[in-house]
Amino acid sequence: MDPLPGDVLLRATKSTELDEARRVIVVSASKLNRGDYVVVVPVTSSEFERRRHISNNVPFEANPP
Repeated sequence: MDPLPGDVLLRATKSTELDEARRVIVVSASKLNRGDYVVVVPVTSSEFERRRHISNNVPFEANPP
């Protein structure tokens, strides 16, 4: 099954600093998601209060009405 734009997925990460699953939101178009790559945006709530004023930080509600 190909991921759809807006899908929330768990992505495993491997690095010297991080070795855990991270939530990501799929942002690439559906027809692009049928290939080898998918464009995603990482999602985190850690340190939100410290990061809330950074221009590339985009807050959103977890369960909007």
